[in-house]
This record gives sequence, C-alpha cells and structure tokens, in this order.
Amino acid sequence: MKPVRIIWRSAVVLAAFAFVLQSSAELITPTITGRVVGSPELGTFTYQPTTGELESAEDGKSWQLINSVLCEGEWAAADICIDELVFDPDPIVYNNILVSNNSGSTQTYQFDITLPTTWVAGVMRGSIDTSVIGPNALLETPSVGSVYTALIDGNSVWTLQDDPFAIATGQSATSLYEEFGWEPAIAVTSSIGIQLTFTLSDGATAAIISDFEIIPEPA
Repeated sequence: MKPVRIIWRSAVVLAAFAFVLQSSAELITPTITGRVVGSPELGTFTYQPTTGELESAEDGKSWQLINSVLCEGEWAAADICIDELVFDPDPIVYNNILVSNNSGSTQTYQFDITLPTTWVAGVMRGSIDTSVIGPNALLETPSVGSVYTALIDGNSVWTLQDDPFAIATGQSATSLYEEFGWEPAIAVTSSIGIQLTFTLSDGATAAIISDFEIIPEPA
C-alpha cells in the first residue's frame, strides 16, 4: 500500500488584547494532529513547531514558520508537509490543506489544529472552501458529521458542509464554498481550533481552505 500524501498549509492566529509579540521563550505554539477514522492500527500524527522553526512575521505581531516542515515517513497513514503556520494574539485560525489519497482504498481522515488560548466572549465567523481533483474523485462527509467543525475549548460551536455533503468530479476540479457569521461566541478558557473530517476516494486529491475567527462583542 502506497502512503497517502498530504500537503498542509496552515495559519493559526490566537488571543490577547495587546498586539505585542511574546518572546520566543514564552510562545505557546499550536499542535496539529491527524488520524484515519476507524483504523487505529495506523496510529496518529502529531506536530508542534519549536521556537527555532519560527520567525516574526511582517506585521510585527505574528509568528510564522521559517521554512516548510516536511514530515514524510513519520506516520504510516500519510506523508505530510506543513507549508505555512502563522499565529498572533488575535483569535483567528486559518489553514489550507491538500490531501492526495494514494492508499489503494477510500479513507476517512480527521485533522485538528489547536492552540491553547483565552479570550473574552464576543462574536465569531468561519468559512470553508472544499475542492476535489482527479478522475471520478469523490469527497464526502462521514455517514454522520461535518467536514468543518469550529471548536472552542474542544467543543463544537459551529459546523459547515454537514452530512449528506458530497463533492465529485470527472477530469477537472470542482469547488464548493460555505460560511457563517457573525454569531455570538462564548468565552474561551483553554483553546480554539478547527477540525476537518472527510472521506476521500482512492486516487482523489482534496484541497480545503478554512478559517475560524472570534472578536470581542462590539460596544
């Protein structure tokens, strides 16, 4: 069985009121985890950047990866490239993930991007743009669930592209976009993040762009 190749472009931006960068010694960095649903024998993938892999971004308040992080051979279920990862004091999560299923069979993937943070109650918004590429390619939700789940403190607060969402193609790419906001958001006590869960046919490539943002309630 050939490995699934996954390219992950991800940006994570998280909470504080002062727009001042933390020192590298104080940085709390995001964690990215992945698993194949229903196949625990394939194990899990975990990545958390070290301060040596990060630099200050052009806006002066964010941190970003200096170089792409290649994780080939680190997980039996996939080869992963984290091409972009950015985080700053504002509570925003953004990621762009490209997944090519070369495993020989249909697989259901789940990925979580999470960073510990705190934030006051406010309003929230989010979006997802899902594309699928390849001959007779199919991407769909699991039998019950959603492709996109926005998380506060590990709990679902909004979903998009819910079951029975599906997107298919012949020889060209097909894309569907969905969003929500601005909706009331509860206070964050531990973390925010996005969970992506999708079933992908063998030989298909999925390209998913998604974001999740919280701001204080306007006066």
